[in-house]
Amino acid sequence: SWVYLLQGNSSKAMQLFETEFPSFADESILSQEFPRSRSGLLNWIQYVELLRMTGQEQKADRFAQKLCEYTQSVVEDPFSRVHIRNFLVLNCHYVSNDKSEFIKTLENIFFEKKDLMDWFVDIKSGLYLLFENDPEFKSLFKRIEAEVHRQRAEVIEYLKEEGDWDPAWDK
Repeated sequence: SWVYLLQGNSSKAMQLFETEFPSFADESILSQEFPRSRSGLLNWIQYVELLRMTGQEQKADRFAQKLCEYTQSVVEDPFSRVHIRNFLVLNCHYVSNDKSEFIKTLENIFFEKKDLMDWFVDIKSGLYLLFENDPEFKSLFKRIEAEVHRQRAEVIEYLKEEGDWDPAWDK
């Protein structure tokens, strides 16, 4: 389903997704406990993307509401990890189709809170397809990408200075 989605064939992606995950199609998953795994969350996000891409806004909103309710419970849990909270808050804005809050939150998470884990890879791999053509989103991604490359170069320089770098890695 993900491959079809990346190829721009949202109807084929939706057909395959709903065949493999019928509890999403019939919405019975909405009455179950929210999936706590990253793969479960990514499936949820993909389904909302597919719903929005195929014009099923009301159904997408129901799924977004469930994710956002779960997000609130995690944010209120003092034992939840900061990165997980950030990930869920960001994705609540994403599935709610709230681009301005999504961009503001991502910028805050990455540049102010310095939570650098996963964001570059998630964006680069196409996790946020609904916003990928937005100029504001593209601009923020370019800033994130530049910062990731700057940090990478800094780490490599440090490792070379410490003699902990194999020159073969330069290739």
